[in-house]
This record gives sequence, C-alpha cells and structure tokens, in this order.
Amino acid sequence: APRPRSAAPASPLIAPLKLGDAQLAHRIAVSPMTRLRMEPGTDLPRDLNGLYYEQRSSQGGLVITECFAISADSGGYVRAPTMSTDAQAAAWLPVVKRVHDAGGVFYAQLFHA
Repeated sequence: APRPRSAAPASPLIAPLKLGDAQLAHRIAVSPMTRLRMEPGTDLPRDLNGLYYEQRSSQGGLVITECFAISADSGGYVRAPTMSTDAQAAAWLPVVKRVHDAGGVFYAQLFHA
C-alpha cells in the first residue's frame, strides 16, 4: 500500500520576519538595483521611479532602493538619487507612499563613493 504523504515543512523564505519596526509577511525582497533614471539636471525622482517601485511591491514585502548618495559630493553615478536635503527627502515621499499603498516596506540603500 502507498505510504501517506506528509506535508512538507514551510520554507523559511515565506515565513514572517520582524525587521526593525517593520513586519514583513515573507523574506523575499526586491534587491537594490541602481537604475539611473532620476530627472536629468535635478537627480530627483520622477513618476517613472514611483511606478517602478510600486510595481515591485507586495503585501508585507521589502523593497530596497537603488543607491542614495548621502551628500552632493558622494555620488558615484550620473542620474542616481541623492538624499542630503529636505527637498530631496520630500521628493521621495510620493514614491514611498506608492510602495506603502501597495502594502510594501521601503528601505533606502545609502551610498558614498
């Protein structure tokens, strides 16, 4: 007689995880990829950036951004974001909102070259 099948154990990959103040539904993340698609001349995010991160968001999933230079003189790429002024931080708020509205958790990758 065939042996009864037992349920396979759940993969840790799909187990919830507490990360700082964020509660992730699983351990699958969008890895950081420098896209070089900031607005030419300002290096501020465009609607395209918000759409990109929103499309890759999932309920309780982690999105890690492309590299954010921490000062005007620490960037290593043209058209990569910089996060050193209040105006730059404010420009990213709509992008963060889109990720949050899609159920995702947004973490910025900081960078210095």
